[in-house]
Amino acid sequence: MEWQPIETAPKDGTPVLVATAFWVRDAYWSHAFEGWYSNHSAVPPPTHWMPLPPPPADMENTTQMGVIVAALKSMTAEQRTQIFNHFCRVCCGDNPNCQCWNDE
Repeated sequence: MEWQPIETAPKDGTPVLVATAFWVRDAYWSHAFEGWYSNHSAVPPPTHWMPLPPPPADMENTTQMGVIVAALKSMTAEQRTQIFNHFCRVCCGDNPNCQCWNDE
């Protein structure tokens, strides 16, 4: 895997590694906010990206994260968007009475 210019990164919600002037982290493109996000927070404009590496062979689909990643990879971008829009972008909760929901 090699770093690629950010202009070539997928913008379908696929999680990837991005590099900014300050750090490298996992992120995804948000069509709703037209920007890169990680853990529901905006990411400074990245300059490069690369695909996430696969999990270790002995951990894939055995850890909770492995199961979640496998499930997300099997979904279409539209399905992923529907799921993520169900949760609050601030606190990650799904309680409609949450103050965060009222601020959005």
